[in-house]
Amino acid sequence: MFEMTNFDDVAVVHLSGEVSHFEMKELEAMLRKLTNSKKVKVVLNFQKVDHVNYKTISRLLERASRLRSLSGDLKCASLNSYTRNIFRFTGLDQAVEAYDSVYDAVMSFNGPQERHRTWH
Repeated sequence: MFEMTNFDDVAVVHLSGEVSHFEMKELEAMLRKLTNSKKVKVVLNFQKVDHVNYKTISRLLERASRLRSLSGDLKCASLNSYTRNIFRFTGLDQAVEAYDSVYDAVMSFNGPQERHRTWH
């Protein structure tokens, strides 16, 4: 369900398929592990996600708050129109930044001076 890559100090979690109650619990555990290992800048890549259970979205808000309290953040990337609508419906779009691409989300942690860097 999850695959993780790193770019400098940003962890990118690639999600796929359905994000239901069970998968959200696994994602929370992964985010806790990242936090415990001082990885507090996280991007969730939704490019291959088909469905998100809207009842589980509040857990992402809790994780985002925790990361922010540690000078990090949780950002989302590559939401399709269905997932973007769920974010709007639940209010997550007002609390968590979403970007069109993983690259843009990763670069947003570094500010405008770093946007010229190449990432593969």
